[in-house]
Amino acid sequence: MLKERREAAAQVAADLFEAEAAIDTAIQAVSRLAAGMPLARQDANLAAAIGQDALMAAIETNALLAQARARIIATHSALKEAQTQAGLGNIKFSDHCPADGEDDQPRRRHLSIAT
Repeated sequence: MLKERREAAAQVAADLFEAEAAIDTAIQAVSRLAAGMPLARQDANLAAAIGQDALMAAIETNALLAQARARIIATHSALKEAQTQAGLGNIKFSDHCPADGEDDQPRRRHLSIAT
């Protein structure tokens, strides 16, 4: 039974990581699009009003993608809890996700001034 739970959890983890990466990729793509539109308009010597609706739509799309990213992070957290409830809390499915009992806070690096 443990083997089946591990296999099921591994598949869910793989799907989760794929979804997280897809959202990040979409944010990057829409950001490039939004950044490029004003440059293209300037390069074409067009009035500022031309393409404004498209630019606003791209920016709004990125805001929605940021909300989607927040929701997938919440999904990740809820799945981590489900993993613990299923008795699999000590299993790491990714180097980016700590197992139960491991420090899940990012390591902070402090700057120092050399004299």
